[in-house]
Amino acid sequence: MIDQSDLQKLVGFDASSKEAAVLSLYLDVDPRGRTVEQYRLALRHLLESVNGNATKEDRARIERFVEMEYDRQSRGLVCFSCEAENLWYAFPMMAPVSDTVFTGLRPYIKPLGGIMDTYGRYGVVLVDKEGGRIFVFNLGAVEGITDVVGEDVKRHKQGGWASARFQRHEDEAAYRNLKDAAEITAELVRTGQMRRLILAGTDANVAQFTTLLPKQALQQGPISVGGLTVNRLCGSGLAAVLDAARCIRSGEGELFLAGGVESMSRAPLILSKATSAYDR
Repeated sequence: MIDQSDLQKLVGFDASSKEAAVLSLYLDVDPRGRTVEQYRLALRHLLESVNGNATKEDRARIERFVEMEYDRQSRGLVCFSCEAENLWYAFPMMAPVSDTVFTGLRPYIKPLGGIMDTYGRYGVVLVDKEGGRIFVFNLGAVEGITDVVGEDVKRHKQGGWASARFQRHEDEAAYRNLKDAAEITAELVRTGQMRRLILAGTDANVAQFTTLLPKQALQQGPISVGGLTVNRLCGSGLAAVLDAARCIRSGEGELFLAGGVESMSRAPLILSKATSAYDR
């Protein structure tokens, strides 16, 4: 995974002579669109197109990495090679990459900068009245997950004077839970771990959560997306994941967050009256 220090080294690199050209290569290796044979063929065509400009050693170094060292666990590859100056970087990336090859006295980092600007460090916050779950993504991969679990919030189903008092207490608990989640989100933004925010949840929860965020976090342009609850009892979590997978396969989106927890152990079990003794 590339970081800012690697990017700064690439920006500051300058070959000492014209004979020491840097070979920069971007290769689409997304298994959803290309087989291994297809991206290897694309690699050969790219390297052949710079046969007169890139050295044999640099072309061989990249070919060797793709053939023998790459673990086939990413969507894109970015490589920079200059054997004469002892320069070598290879970055497998979970973000999409378009085929590009370039030779010059400096690494060609413009496409890499665009990828980092688009996919670099954003947070997805799933909010509800009992807290939230915060996902930190960087270049298409999950870097961290933070759970904010507060007080249980329940709805009082009966009427009467006690109902309003009970509900006011629950609303106050929900406010404290959302406030705790907002404070942790704000700290992640302040420390630079998240550059953009995507908020997910019911309209009411997202609206209240937004009011609790400080101005600095709001400047990251929170984007609100819809959320829904899947109720299939103990199969709800798996059903949510299957629904998300179907949406991806049908082209409705590229990124979905789905999951759940088993809550049947907290529910009362109701059995019909036995007409005879139960078997042991």
